[in-house]
Amino acid sequence: MTIKSILCIYTGENREAPALDAACRLAKRHRAELRVVHLSPPADYAELFGEDVTALEKDGIERARRTEKSAEDVARRLHVPFSSASDAAPDGKLPRVVFTVANGYVDDVVPAHGRACDLIVTGRDDVEVSGDVDVILAALLHTCTPTLVVPYRAGSAGSLADPWQTVALAWDGGAAAGRALRCLELILAPGQKVEIICIRPKGGKGIVCPVEDAARWLGLHGYVARVSHTGPFAMSAGDAILVNARELKADLLVMGAYGHDHWREMLFGGATDCVLKTGEIPLLLCH
Repeated sequence: MTIKSILCIYTGENREAPALDAACRLAKRHRAELRVVHLSPPADYAELFGEDVTALEKDGIERARRTEKSAEDVARRLHVPFSSASDAAPDGKLPRVVFTVANGYVDDVVPAHGRACDLIVTGRDDVEVSGDVDVILAALLHTCTPTLVVPYRAGSAGSLADPWQTVALAWDGGAAAGRALRCLELILAPGQKVEIICIRPKGGKGIVCPVEDAARWLGLHGYVARVSHTGPFAMSAGDAILVNARELKADLLVMGAYGHDHWREMLFGGATDCVLKTGEIPLLLCH
């Protein structure tokens, strides 16, 4: 598995800067195309919300210009060729960054651009910023594409320039965890070590697919696996994952997302929501 096509949804907000930086560095390292998509309100937005159409269009054009300039600055700083979608050559050399503006709602734009790429990269600020959640949920629930979430509070994304030093995989033996396991091949370097955080269910229930099988799979693919922590834990699964990831000083946490129904996790809490809301390290999520 290789990364050759990366999508970054970027509106130009400061909180998204580490995500754009990470996406550009990944494109450079993997010699891939990074498509930076600026989300602009759809044509019916002004009518639905009582906005002035002319003012909204003017503001949208100015925002798109600022966002494109910001994306171009990042690409130039990292020495990656940059172009707008209208100027991009289909047979251009890789790596490259291509900027485009998409008019529409998140649930339409993200699937349209995200289903035919290898990786989606998006930023994350905190639980109060609903727009962040909208993009993440659209990526996870409406595409089949692994999604890298880079929290703004994680600081500089410079560590993404090279393979991550410490990668942690959260494992509970479920189907989502299995998909996350296979996604590791997208980002691991040959011979790299993976720390597996095994979350054993409470109540004495066994794991459907034992953690030893996950470690064996990694070994067969040329990686070094170590089961660092097991449960059950007194705390919630999400908190246990984050505590152990911090103890391991993980640079990246890989896990399956929404192994239970999304509505159930929203109502009753779950590992995915917990990690998204309180995690401070980049997350590679697979649904």
